[in-house]
Amino acid sequence: MGTWTAHFIQRILDARRRNGAGNAKTLPSVTQTGANPGTRGESKETEHGEAMHRRELGTNPTPKTLQSVGRMAAMRNQSGQHYEAVLLAQEAFLGSRKAFGEQAPHTLDALSNLGSVWKAQGEHEEAEKCFRGAFKLRHDKLGPNHPDTLTSLNNLASALDSLGRAAEAGRLYQECLERRCNTLGSSHPDTLTSAGNMALYLRTHGQPAKARELFEQVLVGRRKIFGVRHMDTIISMNNCASVAMDNAEECRRKCDPREETRQQHKAEALLKEAVVAGSNYLGTRHPVTLRAMNNLAGLHKDRGQLDKAKLMYEKAVAGLRAAQGDKHLDTLTCINNLGGVLRSLGEVDDAEECYKEASIGIVEKLGDLHPTSLSTLYNWALTLDELGDSASALPLYLHELDHGPFTGECGSKGSRGRSKRFVFGFRFIQTKKANHRAGLSSHATHAMAEAKMLTIEDLIFGPSKERKSEEKTRKRDELVISCLRSLAMDAVQQANSGHPGTPMAMAPVAYSLWARVLNYDPECPHWMNRDRFVLSMGHASMLLYGLLHVAGVKEVTQDGLLTGKMAVALEDIKSFRQFGSKCPGHPEVGETGVEMTTGPLGQGVATSVGMAIASKWLASNFNKPDLPLFGFDVFALAGDGCMQEGVSGEAASLAGHLKLNNLCWIWDNNQITIEGNTAWAISEDIATRFVAYGWNVLRVGDANDVEALTRAFLSFRREQDRPTLIVVDSHIAWGAPTMQDSFHAHGTPLGEKEVAATKHIYNWPDEKFLVPEEVVGHFRQQMLERGGAKRQHWEQMLATYRVQYPQEGALLQAMLDGQLPQDWDRFCQAFPADAKGLATRQSSSACLNSVAKGLPWLIGGSADLASSCLTTLTKEADFLPPASRWGHFGGRNLHFGIREHAMGSIMNGLALCKLRPFGSTFLVFSDYMRPPIRMAALMEVPSVFVFTHDSIGVGEDGPTHQPVEQLCSLRSIPGLFVFRPCDANECLEMWKAVVPMKDPVAVVLSRQALPTLDREKFASASGLHRGGYVLADSEGMPNLILMATGSEVHLMLQAHEVLAGRGIKVRSVSMPCMELFKTQPQDYIDSVLPRACRARVSLEAGRSDSWGALIGLDGEHVGMISFGASGPGKRVQEEYGFTVDAVVMAAARVMRGTPQEMSSRAQSLLSWKKRRLSSYHRLPSL
Repeated sequence: MGTWTAHFIQRILDARRRNGAGNAKTLPSVTQTGANPGTRGESKETEHGEAMHRRELGTNPTPKTLQSVGRMAAMRNQSGQHYEAVLLAQEAFLGSRKAFGEQAPHTLDALSNLGSVWKAQGEHEEAEKCFRGAFKLRHDKLGPNHPDTLTSLNNLASALDSLGRAAEAGRLYQECLERRCNTLGSSHPDTLTSAGNMALYLRTHGQPAKARELFEQVLVGRRKIFGVRHMDTIISMNNCASVAMDNAEECRRKCDPREETRQQHKAEALLKEAVVAGSNYLGTRHPVTLRAMNNLAGLHKDRGQLDKAKLMYEKAVAGLRAAQGDKHLDTLTCINNLGGVLRSLGEVDDAEECYKEASIGIVEKLGDLHPTSLSTLYNWALTLDELGDSASALPLYLHELDHGPFTGECGSKGSRGRSKRFVFGFRFIQTKKANHRAGLSSHATHAMAEAKMLTIEDLIFGPSKERKSEEKTRKRDELVISCLRSLAMDAVQQANSGHPGTPMAMAPVAYSLWARVLNYDPECPHWMNRDRFVLSMGHASMLLYGLLHVAGVKEVTQDGLLTGKMAVALEDIKSFRQFGSKCPGHPEVGETGVEMTTGPLGQGVATSVGMAIASKWLASNFNKPDLPLFGFDVFALAGDGCMQEGVSGEAASLAGHLKLNNLCWIWDNNQITIEGNTAWAISEDIATRFVAYGWNVLRVGDANDVEALTRAFLSFRREQDRPTLIVVDSHIAWGAPTMQDSFHAHGTPLGEKEVAATKHIYNWPDEKFLVPEEVVGHFRQQMLERGGAKRQHWEQMLATYRVQYPQEGALLQAMLDGQLPQDWDRFCQAFPADAKGLATRQSSSACLNSVAKGLPWLIGGSADLASSCLTTLTKEADFLPPASRWGHFGGRNLHFGIREHAMGSIMNGLALCKLRPFGSTFLVFSDYMRPPIRMAALMEVPSVFVFTHDSIGVGEDGPTHQPVEQLCSLRSIPGLFVFRPCDANECLEMWKAVVPMKDPVAVVLSRQALPTLDREKFASASGLHRGGYVLADSEGMPNLILMATGSEVHLMLQAHEVLAGRGIKVRSVSMPCMELFKTQPQDYIDSVLPRACRARVSLEAGRSDSWGALIGLDGEHVGMISFGASGPGKRVQEEYGFTVDAVVMAAARVMRGTPQEMSSRAQSLLSWKKRRLSSYHRLPSL
């Protein structure tokens, strides 16, 4: 800490020397670091801004377009993007002046808007020029009493007041008020606004009595006009309360406790009313509401109610962060105030964090010589000194000593009351308060003497030992980063295949995250509360393999056992992208420590949302006040491609809605894709889109700035109710002499000469696959000191948890071990036979709820179709942010919204965190989520995809909602088990079979009611556990086999009766899960489908493609060869050949050995297409 603070002071002094004392905006924010003049970070922003302006303004701008650009400027300014805000505001003004003339109303509005942007940034001189110009032009064109003229006059007065020209500002405020009184009347809202501004001026400049009178008049007027439910009224309440607090302070100085208490009660009543009204009618994040909260917290602090003050300040800080950003002056001031309360409560560590953040931000905003900056820096110094870190505090004291005000008093309140003697005599003053006016103590004098003995280098950079240690650490950091980059280049070059550019650019980002922030233990990489790192841009796999190797991550078997071997050895890296290698082209979950399989862009970031949800759910359901077992964070590294994929937008929208503050996406903004520059294909402002999603957006202007990256990650950790997007500007293939910033570096080896030249730039030996021991030791030590210690502490907590909470501990251990609770299916009950029956979506719903009672970590929802798919867990809460009051983070019903793709990915994230997820939609919409279904099968995670409305039986909704090809499509995915039960009891057995499975499952259910079979007449539904079973049979070897799934099983049984009545030996087989049936021993398969019987007919309201292996060349399929049609379900089924007669005819053909030929099916499809052009006609039975 000491060397960092000293370095901070050096940056202040350097900036002052460059820019002139007192005027430097010295500290770059997390969002600006690295974007220095002349670097690519700034030029990239400029090019992006100019391109955006050209798009917005076009060649023939309209007033509406220009107003839109002005609004964009205001939005950018509020979100802290000051550079782009000024560009937009200037462009709007210049465009308006060019298009409409200097005195056009749109031009003057744009000029005023530009002034407001300058003023918000503290550039009061620029603001004054804009406001004065607008006032003059409006005065000349509209007259002195026009409302717009008076608005400009009021703005001008405000700018002059900020510049310290108080007399001129007061005269203009007074003139504006008088003119509005004369032209509009004393009760007009604009007049009341002017009166409020005048009152603020009077209060600021030492006329509290007049200010109080005006404030009270304004409040009375606004209550009368607007009532309580109006922003202006709430502002007036806040102002009157501030005056009452000033009066209370004055009474305290005059030793009038009775009047002091009265004024405090008055202020409290007004502030509480303002907070309640603001929360109800403006929202808890509105600046007016937050200002009232801040003032109420200050009042609690003044009255000694520190716990109340802390709570209110924390709420205010959280709201200000969400509403105005981390770097807004109001946010920083509130953080500073919170630090004061925490210090008073004895929470010095937390206070120091608050003062540090406030100091950095306020110095950046106001410069290092502003009184507020000096005050905040001094508070930070005091806290550091209380923590015993005098080395860090001393440079801050010296800065105060050089530039702080001299009053001759020691111990007066506020920065104006501090003297040079107080700066060095504070320890003596704290211990001997009775002598606080005695001047310098011998202790303080000794401190000054010691300070004089230090060299200037020691004062600025810290003691020489610390400087050497910091420099050594920095060099080791650079070695690790260069090692990661070189490993990526070498592996891709040796494989002659791969993506070197992104690992080279992102190595500092990954290193700063893993080494400094990530709670991860390489010795035990599967402990449950570890932070998750997802490489969403899977093509940069060598970055991840390099991290796993250098960090020394140990191998974990699929059974969760540590082998003691390296998860990724150097030999594995040397065989990158080779057959059988543990380092495939894209990361694959398994024994290597990879958290999830990635490669298809967008899947990683979307799946990370499921991981973040799992963290929240686990914490809500298992944490105890004294045993916080869960609360891991999730980091995902994404590229431009991930940001463009639609699934990332779906997932980001839901994450923002759920306020997942434990989720951090890092966007590698290198502006390069495979084809070239991203500007060729995308022009939207992605960062602003994420602000609209409700995310906290930070920016690091240089991917090589490890300190800025670390600050960004720590800023994410402080965020309380928003996910975070960190935009990192980078150069693809950084350091490559000819390939840097080239799209060729995305997916092409650099070449031996380019690799050697790049290593020379890195100051790295030209040796392949070099991993020095110094690199390994430095990286592993940092991870073990943090992640290893936290893992050990967590294991101790888990042991204590099992003892103190044995029942919950047993459930938790079963979940961690991948086991099921004992008697988990005890609530499942069989269904009685019923000719009318239930739709399988209904019976499945009953079974799902029964299973959920015995399996507490079964969690899921629907893509806005829970009422149709019937997948609501009826006695469980909804998973929603507690602040929404609709649910909480312990709820088991997820509302995915109409985001099928994201739903599938999020389910996979939940499954990767040991939960058992399900998600539902209509079968026809499974096409929207095929990528995550495929990923679930590839990763072998037990996600349960529930699809209802499974056939043309949907009826009236027509072919857009009638699935035809989806069943075959799902069955074609290796490792996915597709179940289509025929009745309620098959549903019950299906869920009993699905829950223990370790693979993904698709459950396909009907919309229409299906009879519940009499299992005394037909075979038991437990045959489902074999995938397929004989449902009805005849004596001896069958001459004909009928097979069906789902709703067509009942049609099959009707045909069975007809055929059996004709003396045919027929066997009817229910085939609810082909994949499960095919895994059975061959003897069982042959017993169900004897090879001697080749006359086979399959029935299913879908394509025939997946039935070929079961019916053979001699069999026939009764199903669909075209899309369906709109109409009543039964009528549509009849028209498309799902009748007993059609089945009997097909049976006759296969028994004769003349099944329908392939060409005849094609002719039927062609005939259907021709007929459909005019009207719907009956399709020939197949």
